[in-house]
Amino acid sequence: MEYTCNNMVNLRGVDFGGGTFRRIVSIVPEVKTEAVQQLAQALAGPADAVEVCTRNYGSLSELADVLETAECVENRTRPLILNLNETGRDQVHLEAERAVLALTCVQKKLVDAVDISIEDPELLRKVCDETAGADLCRITSVRVYAGIGSEDKAARQIIAMEETGADLIKAEYLANDDVDLIKAARVSERLKEESLISHPVCISMLGDVGLMQRVLADRCGCDFGYTVLAAGAEGMLLETEEQNRIMRELFYRED
Repeated sequence: MEYTCNNMVNLRGVDFGGGTFRRIVSIVPEVKTEAVQQLAQALAGPADAVEVCTRNYGSLSELADVLETAECVENRTRPLILNLNETGRDQVHLEAERAVLALTCVQKKLVDAVDISIEDPELLRKVCDETAGADLCRITSVRVYAGIGSEDKAARQIIAMEETGADLIKAEYLANDDVDLIKAARVSERLKEESLISHPVCISMLGDVGLMQRVLADRCGCDFGYTVLAAGAEGMLLETEEQNRIMRELFYRED
């Protein structure tokens, strides 16, 4: 399936939704030394953008300092995304802490995009209200650990995410079986064929069962997708850049 979005999104010179599939590498550091090392490695790598997840990190004010270091700012030739999503697990940080980090990063122009779950409505509203008019890409996301379920429900939820004012939409589901992969492809196809959304979307099936859908995401109606920098950073939910590259070479090679 090849569809071009009505509303392309440009992040630091990288177009999302223009027909070119974009790969985002995610880092999930726990301490400062990890954050510094992983940021440097990810920013120097082949991914189109880098995502920094807060959910395992200790002090968010310290994380803001890491993002503000001269080395990080000077080497930031790729878009940097701040992922504040901590739903579906024991939240490490209070809503107020995450809001302060988001606003600090936006005010100091340390990140190009902020990712907030639709299941965190107060944080989503606060950040959207207080960054109105800022040069910021808003990513609205959801992560479901019980499969994709009803296709109609999944489609409605993705439409609802766009209605929050999202520039990019990300829906992640822990795949139960191969049927979930088929459902994900059908939802993507329906959303775009029927013009139910107009912004770039990623529907990602997590876990071992979802590997093929993630590797072939550009052929399953997705505009962008995710890998992790370090093995084990997301448990067994996502593969590393290198694993994804090897799988893509196997599936896309010419005989």
